[in-house]
Amino acid sequence: MLPGLNYYSNGPKLILLGKIFKIIDSKNFRDICGRNGIINREMMVKSIKLLFIGLYFDYIIPHAINELNCGKKLRKFLGFSGEVLESSQVYE
Repeated sequence: MLPGLNYYSNGPKLILLGKIFKIIDSKNFRDICGRNGIINREMMVKSIKLLFIGLYFDYIIPHAINELNCGKKLRKFLGFSGEVLESSQVYE
């Protein structure tokens, strides 16, 4: 069983991940996605974020989604507004 993702505002892993997500959330990144033919940029950004969380914390995608759905502060810190994608949407 994997440990849960806990939100600590001064945790070094979350600080680094937050900096990476600021780059992914930037207008420049969304413009690059648009130039490469990606129509639904918002879904692409959310999918990339979920993949980064899975790779960074060595979680499978469904477990990372479950952790984000349970943690409101964590979801807000990582820039997920509203609902988190389902695993089938990420894999698609």
